[in-house]
Order: sequence, then structure tokens, then C-alpha cells
Amino acid sequence: MTPLCLKKKLAEMKIVSMILFLSIALFILCFLTQLLTLGEIENHDATFGQYYEVKLDMKLVTGFNIIVLAYAYHINLFPTYNSLGANKSNKTGMQAVAIAASLSFVIYVSLGILSIYSFGSDLKADVLSNVDEE
Repeated sequence: MTPLCLKKKLAEMKIVSMILFLSIALFILCFLTQLLTLGEIENHDATFGQYYEVKLDMKLVTGFNIIVLAYAYHINLFPTYNSLGANKSNKTGMQAVAIAASLSFVIYVSLGILSIYSFGSDLKADVLSNVDEE
């Protein structure tokens, strides 16, 4: 993977990014399949109502910080724009940003919902820790 990661243009890393999104999609699909087939075996919560309550505490502030950091890919806007090559225009740059924001939103929301229903209040900050314990 090292020669691929040292490429200078984004178009040369197309296969790496496709493999990344394919692996994320497979992870979410496995998560969903497990939740649908086995149910909430790791979730020991009696009711799901607590998932929809908003508590005004420091965890809420931390959650907003995490969301802002997750969408802080804008620092890559100019290198991405420069890597567009012959298709470089404001329209294609905005399309790239829209696609990135949409994919990020879908990935974060789907993984968050699947994780909370799979592990309940025992969910750790790192979902992979819960997956490892399972």
C-alpha cells in the first residue's frame, strides 16, 4: 500500500479510496445483518426511550465537537480541487464537497444508529471496542 499512498494526484489513489468505502460499506452491512438476525443480544437496555432524550451536560458539548471535527475535511478542499485535473471547475469542486458531505453523513448516522441499538447504554466511545468484546 505504501507506493499507492505516496501518489501525488488524487486520481492515482482512486482504487485506494474505492477499497476504503467498500470496506466501510461491508462493515455497516455486517453490522446490520447481525442486528437483524441475532437481535439486540448485547443490548441490555429495557427500553429504547432513553436514546431519544437530550441531556444538557458536557457530553452534549463533546458530541457537537466530534461532529464539527468529523466534518472538518474542508482543509482538504484545495488539494482535492487541484487534483481534479482537466475537470477543474467550481462546479466539480462543489460536487466533490457535496458527495463527501453526503457520504460522511450516511456513514456516521447509520453506524451510530446501528451501534446504539446493538450495544445500548454499554456503548463505548470507540465502537470497535464493543465489537472486539463481542
